[in-house]
Amino acid sequence: MKIKVLVAATFFLGSTTCYAVDNSLPSSCEYGRVKQYDVAASDVASAVQSGLAFYGNPYDVSSWAEFAYSLGSLLNSFDYLRIEAPSHVLQGVPFTFKGNLFDTFAYVNFHSSEKGYVGQDKSSIEANAYYDTQFDTTYGYGLAWVTRGGLCSAQGVWVQKKPDFQLISLTYGQAVVKVNIDQYSKAVKDPNTRASIKFHGTALEGSMIEHYPYAFDQRTGNITVNFASDYFGTDFRVYATINDGTYTTVKYLGKVTGGNGNHQPCPTCHTDI
Repeated sequence: MKIKVLVAATFFLGSTTCYAVDNSLPSSCEYGRVKQYDVAASDVASAVQSGLAFYGNPYDVSSWAEFAYSLGSLLNSFDYLRIEAPSHVLQGVPFTFKGNLFDTFAYVNFHSSEKGYVGQDKSSIEANAYYDTQFDTTYGYGLAWVTRGGLCSAQGVWVQKKPDFQLISLTYGQAVVKVNIDQYSKAVKDPNTRASIKFHGTALEGSMIEHYPYAFDQRTGNITVNFASDYFGTDFRVYATINDGTYTTVKYLGKVTGGNGNHQPCPTCHTDI
């Protein structure tokens, strides 16, 4: 049984009118679990439904029931993968997914759980086809799949927001920031990945300070990081880079003076003036 997908205009208005789309999700589609924390095939339907942020009623009852039925029939294959897509993507930001087939110069159809059929591309001499799409209303788990004839390969995609932080205080040698790591980021979903923040600064004369990435486990809240350098009495412009295992955000924090400018590296040294 195939999914019925609404055209874009009626999809977001919540109309009960739906249209069948060729090459939609076959009931025997291969589902590749790329990461250990990906959703099992038997739970994909509920995960995708939770991931969709509904504006009105984008799926009428009958079409969603058929889609859920098809999702529930996915074949769970951890290591078989014909589609290649990022495991984590940003909500509202385009990403590229690939259909890796055995045939060259063959048309591959691309689909997503949010939009249904999104387009097609002809495979290259390397037997790869590509297409750009994005998840706009999905937040959480989405599904992407490719089809050609009776072949189908699907992969789950975690749709998230970028990591962020706000400066609480900044002095030479110490910064306090409030971090915000998205609940669907790799750092939260993957127990082997930790979020991190790194401080670095530059001076007009070219001096630099750089702190090793500070790893942390909390999703939100204040963290305090100590950093220092051997440069005293020098003004530094300080930046910070936060990373969630996939995405980074860089911000300028402000200007500080090395060592507060009130002492020298060598108190016993004398300088002729």
